[in-house]
Amino acid sequence: MTIMVVDSDQTALQKAADVLTKRRAAITVVLQQSAVKAAEFAMCNAVDILFARIELPDMSGEELLEKVKRLQPITECHLLKDGEEIIVTPRGEVMVGAAQL
Repeated sequence: MTIMVVDSDQTALQKAADVLTKRRAAITVVLQQSAVKAAEFAMCNAVDILFARIELPDMSGEELLEKVKRLQPITECHLLKDGEEIIVTPRGEVMVGAAQL
């Protein structure tokens, strides 16, 4: 399984990587600070789950999700709004939730 996270904030990307790599399942985590580079990655590589910050410097998260869905219609896509982050439930489900303070 490949999970791609797109956020212009390097700290947020590192936190997402830390959360996702604690899972026991075999996953590949791809971190991108650029929506354009994320779209290019999706043109050549399968992405199972995509998390993108709604506001990105080079294109909106919504635009990125639309591009990825055109390339890979079965990709599960999530927009991260302010105050949201990636969480892993005790059952191992990956989802968007409120940021932990």
